[in-house]
Amino acid sequence: MMIPILLGFFLLITGYLLGGLKKLSIIPGYKEEYFHADKEMFGVLSGAALFFVALLTFTLPYAYQTFGMSAYVLYGVIVVLCIGGIIGYVRTIQKMNM
Repeated sequence: MMIPILLGFFLLITGYLLGGLKKLSIIPGYKEEYFHADKEMFGVLSGAALFFVALLTFTLPYAYQTFGMSAYVLYGVIVVLCIGGIIGYVRTIQKMNM
């Protein structure tokens, strides 16, 4: 019960750093000179996705008690879709700016 709360808190802080403070340098592999997309929008989108995943992580133990193992499957699918959406956005914007 304590691990999802700590993980959710960590994700909230990271989402705030990305979305609110635009600290994009904490993303592994991010290099300012190679990134040609809109940095403001990327920070907001990444921060919002992390906030959403953090809220899901907070509620995961309660969802497990209610829905069983299907809560974990749904959680995994939503997290993968959030990550895929961010990657797709960055690739699309970078292709448009080249």
